[in-house]
Amino acid sequence: MGNQSCSPSLKTVDCLYQVVSYAGLVPDTSLDTSLDTFLSLNSSWALEQQYSSLQQNLSQQQMSAFNRDLQTTFRGSTTVSYGGVGVVSLALSVLFEVLAHHQRTQPGLRGPQGSPPPPEPDPIRRMFVADGTSEVGSIVSEFLKQVKQWVNGAALHVHIFLHWKRLTDPSAGDVDSLKYLQAMEPLLKTYTQFLHRTVRETPPSAPGPTGLLVVEPLRNVTHGVQHRTCESAAIQRALVERFLSVQDVQRGKDFFQSSQDHHDSLMAQQADFMLKM
Repeated sequence: MGNQSCSPSLKTVDCLYQVVSYAGLVPDTSLDTSLDTFLSLNSSWALEQQYSSLQQNLSQQQMSAFNRDLQTTFRGSTTVSYGGVGVVSLALSVLFEVLAHHQRTQPGLRGPQGSPPPPEPDPIRRMFVADGTSEVGSIVSEFLKQVKQWVNGAALHVHIFLHWKRLTDPSAGDVDSLKYLQAMEPLLKTYTQFLHRTVRETPPSAPGPTGLLVVEPLRNVTHGVQHRTCESAAIQRALVERFLSVQDVQRGKDFFQSSQDHHDSLMAQQADFMLKM
């Protein structure tokens, strides 16, 4: 009965998770959705969708400048060889995002609705930096960054090698995606243990935001969520589970499994990409 009486309510855990989320402190080491999308059998379709969406969401003035940048980059050519395939489609996606970001944030240039939109995140930082909103501020943050870099870097490595084989020697040895899949288990175990060590929570000692929630050293947020002191240990465990669940760790595992299972189909991809300028 004693343990049951110190179990926090779901509402308490939800409120504390929202505090962390609003503060931008939820750790992220998951496979970037761009890699999962463009390093796949649906890469050509995904790139067409992104390109079409950009054209619809840029003003005429912005689109003209966007096209001029593309013409300069590709020296007037409208066909990108293998542009709809794997790492090439990913590179084009990043290029489109960077150029569109540049146009949206240019002084004096207005969006389709007549007002400048807010700045957008850097796609490179999003893929390879654990915290895209601030500089890495601690050794622990460096660890998180390395985990994210490993997951996304491994995914990129598999498909860079696939494209090298596609262009040069299809009979060359395979990059064993399953080795990366197997390596994820001990990495995720270490990461989970790390979170259990670093996530700490104390309730408010007085009315107002006097409680403290520590996600990692030097990264914390005060809060005013009232609860009994004995519930803190269970809250910490529940928050760790929530952090892990929202990162969709399974997506990374599925990615490496799919890259292995569909190796031949991925190798057979040939789609060029046509620019509409």
